[in-house]
Amino acid sequence: MNTRLRVAAIGLTIFATLGVATIPASAGQPVKANNKAQLHGAKYHLQNNFNFGGELTPFFDAYKGRVGPKVEIGSGYIYDIDISRRSITMSWNTDAEWDLYEPYVGGIAGLSQDEASALPLADEYWITFSKPVSDLTFTADSSMSLVPNVRVVGDYTLVISIPGGTTIGDGFDAVINVSR
Repeated sequence: MNTRLRVAAIGLTIFATLGVATIPASAGQPVKANNKAQLHGAKYHLQNNFNFGGELTPFFDAYKGRVGPKVEIGSGYIYDIDISRRSITMSWNTDAEWDLYEPYVGGIAGLSQDEASALPLADEYWITFSKPVSDLTFTADSSMSLVPNVRVVGDYTLVISIPGGTTIGDGFDAVINVSR
């Protein structure tokens, strides 16, 4: 082999060896999504609304705060709501004062469960964040006793919607998972 070819071959060997040495050990392995701090640090404004055919009526006072390791919104709402960087948990408030809203959405209005189910009504939780959330995926955990509908409105607002006729009360809790 002539000298030029030998130098080229040695150069290719060194390049290939160095190239292989720089491939991370995880090459070929699935890459885990970076779920760090999805909502962490964002300010939020939470308003419970009664939605009847697209007409929103505020229900209870709004809450404002900032998402930290765990934010708990308790007294004053039908649900104790915990917002963390990767999930939103809604646990029925078991204080007796909330029993009048049981056993289903729309029951307090005197509707039967079938009537409430047939109407365009919902108990909705509108959470507007200070940073865009439209690039995140919000999914209701189907293994929970309450599985609300979730949607993003615009770039900043998450809506958690519990349709009319849905059974609610003690033991009916939801978890909304947040991912990229």
